[in-house]
Amino acid sequence: MNFFEKYPLFLRDKKNLKIKEISHFAENIIVEEIFDALKKYEQILNSEPRKVNAIIPVCWDGSTAGRPGARFAPQKIIEKIINLSLNRNFKNSLLFLPFVKVIIGEKDKTFDNIEKYVENVLKLLEHNVIPFFIGGDHSITEPIIGKYIKYFGKINLLVFDSHFDLRTVDEGLSGGTYLNSLKTNYKEDLNVIILGINHAANPDYLYEKAREFNVRYLDNLECFDVENIIEFLICNLQKDLPTYISLDTDSIDINYIDSVNSPYSFGLLLNVVLKVVWYLFDNYRVVGMDVVEFNPLVGDVERSVSNLVHLLYYVWAR
Repeated sequence: MNFFEKYPLFLRDKKNLKIKEISHFAENIIVEEIFDALKKYEQILNSEPRKVNAIIPVCWDGSTAGRPGARFAPQKIIEKIINLSLNRNFKNSLLFLPFVKVIIGEKDKTFDNIEKYVENVLKLLEHNVIPFFIGGDHSITEPIIGKYIKYFGKINLLVFDSHFDLRTVDEGLSGGTYLNSLKTNYKEDLNVIILGINHAANPDYLYEKAREFNVRYLDNLECFDVENIIEFLICNLQKDLPTYISLDTDSIDINYIDSVNSPYSFGLLLNVVLKVVWYLFDNYRVVGMDVVEFNPLVGDVERSVSNLVHLLYYVWAR
């Protein structure tokens, strides 16, 4: 199997490869092989170095307390991505890495695989490769961020979410516990900002817990104005720290995306999310992003996946 069969690429050059199938799984990746091949391909195309957006599928939804199905999201999202006009409009490259090896029903083993994978992905950052993890439920953010903190020391975590996800494990295994675990283990090393908290979706005690953990947030009704969000980020996001973005798709308004376990009205607007992500990439050192909680087994899937993928398209095409 050659490199381009293992790691398919979309570049802005017309020689881009059409991906027919991306179905292989891996517990790990070979960083040197990826970087050497990217460098050679740039030389072949006679083009200047560019940013590479690496897409990493993580088909895990074993921590979902509601309706499972997020494990099918990466395949659905990738199928939609490859039907877009990627070669003409992209300044950057898309690199499709193998699916992280998931073991159904084995959370610890699966998270070990995620951690091993992330360890090597982090080595690609110095080569201008930005990881985009496609989940999967929100629990995948926990092993990812754990490795990022060990690599960088301290980071910003900017989350788009309707929920605090600060529930405790004894309330039931769910993706809504990941941030509680992270803030318990890395309290001083993780600066968390959440955009889109929905009052109808969070009991009062979680607001108390957010204050206890120093988790700052804007609620959904405060997120209609991009300038208001940016002013909030300037005050609360530490400029000297690397920034990781986590997009929980249930934060987006139900009229755009309803293929989630908990869709809500008065959610975030697509153009607001896009402008905020653009602002982050332009003004902070963004070192990774994940997209989680999309469930292609519920809702208006074609409308939802189209809106989500077009959002990602304009993030990558920036």
